[in-house]
Amino acid sequence: HLFEEIAASDAITVHTATEVFAITEGLARAHQVDTSGGTAKGRVIDLPARHIIIATGSLERLPIFAGNRLPGVIGAVEAFELAHRYGIWAGSSWILATTSNPAYRLGTLLQDTGTKLDRIIEGRDRASSRYIEFCKAYGIRQFPGTTPSAVSATKSGASLSVHLPHGDPVPVERVVACGGFQPDLTLWHIAGGASQWHREHQRLEPRGTLAGIALAGSAAGYLTRRGCITSGFD
Repeated sequence: HLFEEIAASDAITVHTATEVFAITEGLARAHQVDTSGGTAKGRVIDLPARHIIIATGSLERLPIFAGNRLPGVIGAVEAFELAHRYGIWAGSSWILATTSNPAYRLGTLLQDTGTKLDRIIEGRDRASSRYIEFCKAYGIRQFPGTTPSAVSATKSGASLSVHLPHGDPVPVERVVACGGFQPDLTLWHIAGGASQWHREHQRLEPRGTLAGIALAGSAAGYLTRRGCITSGFD
């Protein structure tokens, strides 16, 4: 419905297959792929504007541990997109390692797939959300205040071993990890915007203002639906 409203508005122009790669005051420069002629052709276009809103979202971070880039270790967003878009729940056994509440949603969705979730490893001591409670109700084991020491591949290469601070390594086929979310400040930095590290939030956040350029939604640091919508209205 929103797409139809936008398409019907003479005041809005939509550029699909287009990605902005540079911004300065009054101008956004983008790469556009045109397939109207039956072949894909790329071109660079300039989009002048009095005001530019950067709403590029956020990027998921992988927690830092040895082996976090091994095949079979993926982010929670990637795992969700594979399941939501393509119906793929890779691996017959998982460990979910997180420091972020949204990753628990995967734990609840996993219950109807036949995939075994061995446990949820939580880096925080006192995390709280409704999905955490849902996972408890499902009987999923949770280990707060725990992070993986390392992940290693088995000799066969078909599975992984998750090394924990205590106990024996846990064999699984898939490690789904989420180390929180970082506002995507790529275009903000290209435009000359400043940023600083926020110790409590454990992320890089924008600082100051730019003439004619503003951040909105999770690119501005908001992670809740209500926060993003309010930020957009502002």
